Amino acid sequence: MQLGIVIIIQRFHVKTPSKLTREPEEQCVTLGEPLKVKKDDQLLSDNDRVRIQEFDDFIVVTIPDTEREDVAPSLPPTGPLEISNVSKDRATLSWKPPKDDGGSKVTGYVVERRDTSKGADAWIPVTQACKETTFTVPSLLDGHEYDFRVMAINENGTSEPLRSTAPTTAKLPFKPPGAPGQRDMTGMTNNTVTLNWEKPTSDGGGPITGYWIEKREGNTDKWIPVNMSPCQSTHFTVPSLVEDHIYEFRVTAENEAGKGAPSDATTPTKVKDPNASTPPEFLKKLKDAEGIEGKTITLECEVIGTPKPDVEWFFKGTKEVSQGAKYTITNDGDKCLSIIKNATSDDVDKYSIKALIKVVQECVVVMLMFDITPPKYQDVLNYDKGESIVIKIFYIGSPLVNVTLSKDGNDLTKDKNVSIDVSNRAITLTNRNADKNTSGRQPEPATLKHGNIYDYYDTVEEIGR
Repeated sequence: MQLGIVIIIQRFHVKTPSKLTREPEEQCVTLGEPLKVKKDDQLLSDNDRVRIQEFDDFIVVTIPDTEREDVAPSLPPTGPLEISNVSKDRATLSWKPPKDDGGSKVTGYVVERRDTSKGADAWIPVTQACKETTFTVPSLLDGHEYDFRVMAINENGTSEPLRSTAPTTAKLPFKPPGAPGQRDMTGMTNNTVTLNWEKPTSDGGGPITGYWIEKREGNTDKWIPVNMSPCQSTHFTVPSLVEDHIYEFRVTAENEAGKGAPSDATTPTKVKDPNASTPPEFLKKLKDAEGIEGKTITLECEVIGTPKPDVEWFFKGTKEVSQGAKYTITNDGDKCLSIIKNATSDDVDKYSIKALIKVVQECVVVMLMFDITPPKYQDVLNYDKGESIVIKIFYIGSPLVNVTLSKDGNDLTKDKNVSIDVSNRAITLTNRNADKNTSGRQPEPATLKHGNIYDYYDTVEEIGR
């Protein structure tokens, strides 16, 4: 035999017996005036539910069978409803307890809000279990207007609401800060720059919560954020830059109201390690110089480099020029001078200057030439028969000239007694075993790429002397 289970459900209610937790206070009325009994400002009359019996100095109100609506709730909370600490997403409400709790202790408060743009009945409960007489309403929308109301709760029900007197706008009570002040760069490496700046003259009314740094590479319009979180100080080292690239930087301050206007951009700056070596570079190179014999000639150039280059002067490529009676060597900043005193034909040649930084060097070569006036053979030169005639002719020119000697239209270089020696400063004519046929006017053209230069020398030989 199989047994079964039977379940029976019966509902029942437990009611709290009625009781008076507070006796009504004594009331005074004018003689002859009827006594009135009110509930919730409504006049009570004798009926089947409420019996009112009047005696000489008191009345008796009898409610044979009480119901929930016979119990009075608390009065509303005591105003005004104060609103403080308003921000863009919250506001704090404060009030005082009800003056009359309706005979039952207030157990809490209901707080509601209404977005004024949603309509007159768009009340939304924020909390139904507030135990204090203050509450911060969260989750407001920035820039929206709100009304608020608070109701007291006891075991008899919910009181009438205490409402705010005017709409409140959810926003911060201050503005974003102004632009940061003077900026400068106090440190640089081959891939970083350290920025410094001054605080804004105006914080907008709220404390500054940090700074944002941006960079912009040369020839672009795009600003790129540098820091991923707000910088708390007024200096910041920008990392991950590319050496020899040009950058600008700017800074923006921020408070709880948001970011302010950015600062002016810094001067475009090339990122380079100031302590790194750079090869020498001649800003002003040596130039070919001309001078007058016996006078002073100055050779000048300008050279830069990091660290400051050591400079050496050379004559004829290998002979080093040093300070002394003949030369004055000076260095004034980037300017380098070599002063040749009492110049002679022996000083005519190539001069060079070398700038050295460790193993790096740069060299400049220059040709120095003089306008040295050759001796003028105004008078007739006399030689003995068989004596060699030697005439030295100084000239200016580089490279070496091509020389042709002729007499009476005939090329004398083919004469076995005639030789011509061309150096870098002079032409030397030698005529050996001279006789009377050597006498005459001898033109000697010196041919350069820029044209012909002619000078004439008279040679005379007298037989018997």
